[in-house]
Amino acid sequence: MYIETLSKLPDHVDSNIEKGRIFAERNPKESLMNIELALKKGASTDDISQSASIAIAKSTNPDELGKTLKEFAKKYPDRWIWHKAALAFINNKNYNEAAFCFEKAISLGNDIESRLQLAVMQYSIQNKNKL
Repeated sequence: MYIETLSKLPDHVDSNIEKGRIFAERNPKESLMNIELALKKGASTDDISQSASIAIAKSTNPDELGKTLKEFAKKYPDRWIWHKAALAFINNKNYNEAAFCFEKAISLGNDIESRLQLAVMQYSIQNKNKL
């Protein structure tokens, strides 16, 4: 029934959202294409942020992940995409970019816990590496 519905309504916004979710890990390019179509048709970023971040992570070099997520978040502002970008920048020890992305996430509705998360993670990494 699920496949039948997707087949009958291939261009419906909900079909694009579902295809974005389904393909996020196995076919990230297909996923992102469907996610962008869904957004253009009026889908909320809340509907796609998790799938988008998975697809971007699967199709991007870890060194470029923060930058790629940041560019996506600029185009389609979403607090969780900004949050994921911040975490990616933390993994690359780029704390200034991480702070910027956390601030963007907070301005879109994340609580201040994300800023505190940055401080704790930065302290842990620096303490571990004796910086």
